[in-house]
Amino acid sequence: MPAHPSYNTYNKELTVLRKGHALYHPEPVNGRPVEIGDVGFIVAGSFQFLFSATGGADDPVQVHGVPEGFVPLELSPEALDIRETGIQAGPLHGRTVVSNPTAWDQASARSVFLDL
Repeated sequence: MPAHPSYNTYNKELTVLRKGHALYHPEPVNGRPVEIGDVGFIVAGSFQFLFSATGGADDPVQVHGVPEGFVPLELSPEALDIRETGIQAGPLHGRTVVSNPTAWDQASARSVFLDL
């Protein structure tokens, strides 16, 4: 394993932008996307689901069970701070990465990653 795995570098670079925890592999695991209330941990840049804090103990999503004495978290829409003006489209990178459109493909900007 490299001294600085790419998933750690990716997270470190994007953490300084204060936009949340960057997942190197954001694709849903087992076809289930991450949802508000999901409890789990991150391994090699991928979220590993344990249980849903908002689902009942008998909810089919609770494939691993729930903690003893578990009571579902009830969230009202007013409790959520959802912002439609989140991350803008285009290159998103930390301080040590330079975005540079390539000469052979001006139609889309590609990022050049510099490991400094």
